Amino acid sequence: MIRKIAIPINENEMLEGHFGQTRKFAIYQVENDKITAKEMLTPPPHAPGVLPKWINENGITELLASTMGERAKKNS
Repeated sequence: MIRKIAIPINENEMLEGHFGQTRKFAIYQVENDKITAKEMLTPPPHAPGVLPKWINENGITELLASTMGERAKKNS
């Protein structure tokens, strides 16, 4: 199974404190529990409900986030 894990990061490539305010996502492709690829993606501008849709469109299967608003939780 191939997994795509998204991590919202800040300008210092550290975990962003709030999911909806991130300016970059580190996307890791994982196969057989090994990282096989990494890419950096810029999400669309923040608006209610946009990021969950963008995550699904990019085939992301998992998301690591510190905090997330209620709308994002319901739409993910």
